[in-house]
Amino acid sequence: MRIEIRIGLLSCWTEYFHVGIQLMGNRCKVFAKCVVIAVTLVVSVPGKAQSVTPREGVKTGVNIRSQPSVSSATLGILRPGDTLVSIGTVPYWYEVELRDGGTGYISKAWVNLVAESSGENGFIIDFVDVGTGLSVVISGADFNVIYDGGSNDDLARGTDNRLIAFLKAQYPNRTKIDHLILSHPHRDHVELLPDVFANYDVEEVWDSGRFHNICGYRAFLEAVAEEESAIYHSMLNALGAHTVTLPEKGSCYGREAPARVLSLRGGDMIDTEPIVLGANASMTILHASSSSKGEPNDNSLVVRFDLDSKHVLFMGDAEAGGRKPPNSNADPNSIEGKLLSCCREALKADLLVVGHHGSKTSSRVEFLDAVGARLFVISSGPHKYSSVTLPDAEVVQEVDSRGDVFRTDRNDEACGMSNRKIGPKADGEPGGCENIRATLEGAKPIKMEYLAIQ
Repeated sequence: MRIEIRIGLLSCWTEYFHVGIQLMGNRCKVFAKCVVIAVTLVVSVPGKAQSVTPREGVKTGVNIRSQPSVSSATLGILRPGDTLVSIGTVPYWYEVELRDGGTGYISKAWVNLVAESSGENGFIIDFVDVGTGLSVVISGADFNVIYDGGSNDDLARGTDNRLIAFLKAQYPNRTKIDHLILSHPHRDHVELLPDVFANYDVEEVWDSGRFHNICGYRAFLEAVAEEESAIYHSMLNALGAHTVTLPEKGSCYGREAPARVLSLRGGDMIDTEPIVLGANASMTILHASSSSKGEPNDNSLVVRFDLDSKHVLFMGDAEAGGRKPPNSNADPNSIEGKLLSCCREALKADLLVVGHHGSKTSSRVEFLDAVGARLFVISSGPHKYSSVTLPDAEVVQEVDSRGDVFRTDRNDEACGMSNRKIGPKADGEPGGCENIRATLEGAKPIKMEYLAIQ
């Protein structure tokens, strides 16, 4: 990885852009940045040759600038259909290598980032049975992603961590994680993630930035700060280092948890531009909020993955309002309500990871209609949320009427003492039995199956 620090004078600039997805909540359609003395962190992604090309609709070309500012000198124009190699990124700009060997900057608002084909096709999405929680592993020929890793009951750490056990069993030669996404800081989404940093080199971390003072999230942020390779992206990021203050919290995992300030290596602030993962693969964050108001569920990162011609929508614990039947209207101020208002076309997906573990707080009929999925995954377990064990029958019935539903909890009662599960055997805990795999290959239908454990 190339990391280059530059200190110099940059002008104020404001970037206006609209790519068909409006930003919501505390996110704005206008990003403004004024820097007098700036420290610019330029980060290049290792292992993937990436280029920029003008977006569809660009008629003449895109200006190549000498600095990441619209007031800097124009070095040339990138014409439609032409490409330049991207060698780094700063907020709102790609740094590109010019054909004469020099470098310049192109606004992200007017170009797409594309990766060279690896020559291999196919993607695998693994839904790890972590008991009452959610953890998903996405793998391509030239990239991998973890979306969440937490549980409310299967809380073993170290070598007994169910997520780590799954990765070691299914991907024994893997040494790094390209992208790690935390949808929101609740235990059933974050608790297993700190061990990922202890076992793998983590490159890019995506988090709303909403702080929640629980032990798992504190440990997650501490792991990010200690990981030399990790670049941290959130709604709060500025240029260069990003700091997070951990308030005092009695104890965590049998040790004192004093107040401390963490320094994270900051990357681009989260926005709605597609993020290239690898060949024919990208992700788009449709919702993010760092607001401390309300429940952390309201901060869920909603992410659509575009893999070849298929679209997979991850909802985290995004809600539609209170516990109501699926045919109720979504609250306009809820995540589902906002997405329906601003981004209906962007919601279309072939596979939906059902929001909030199949709770009646989510998955309204109008929202499911907009998504249009025919395949559904519900990740849940026996631990009660307040007094409710999820998923709710009404939600299961609704999604089942639309297609095929796969669940990680279908055999929880017998799973605890089973010797046929990934991770600790017969440990009395849920998790490990009903791991689900989706295989995506070009234009073929998505293949869904429960993994057979020996």
